[in-house]
Amino acid sequence: MKKIIQLLVITALITTAIPCQASKEYKSFKAIFAKPSSNRKLIVGKVKQIIDGDTINVISKGKFITVRLAAIDAPENKQIFGRESRNTLRALIKNRIVNLSIVNDNNRRIVAHIFYKGRHINAEMVRNGFAWVYSSFKRNGKLFA
Repeated sequence: MKKIIQLLVITALITTAIPCQASKEYKSFKAIFAKPSSNRKLIVGKVKQIIDGDTINVISKGKFITVRLAAIDAPENKQIFGRESRNTLRALIKNRIVNLSIVNDNNRRIVAHIFYKGRHINAEMVRNGFAWVYSSFKRNGKLFA
C-alpha cells in the first residue's frame, strides 16, 4: 500500500511540474539535437551494457568505454522508475551499433548524444518520460522536451 501511495504522489508531482508549453518548447529541443553535430567528435560503437537510464557501456575499436547520455538525467536503478528507465533504454539500443556525438570527454567517461537509426536516444528517453532534462539546460533555454 505504501508503494502505491508513493507512486501516486510521484505521478502527481511529475504531471503538475510539466509546463503547458512543452510542445512549443519541444521544437527548440528537436532543432538543436536532431542530428549529430558536424563539429563534434563522433564515435561508432556497439552497446554492450545498460547501467541505468542515462549510462551505457559501449565497445568501440576494441575499447570498452562508459558513456553518459548528455543533457539528461534519469532515476537510479534503486529509485522509483529506475528499473523501468533502464529497461526502456535497453529496449532502444542494447546490442545495437550507435553513433556517439561527444560533448565532453574526461578520463573516466564520455558524455555524448546517442543516435541510432536517425533517432536521438537522449530525446527519446525524455519524450517517453523515463528521463528529464538537466536543470542547467532549462535555465539556459537550450534544451527542452
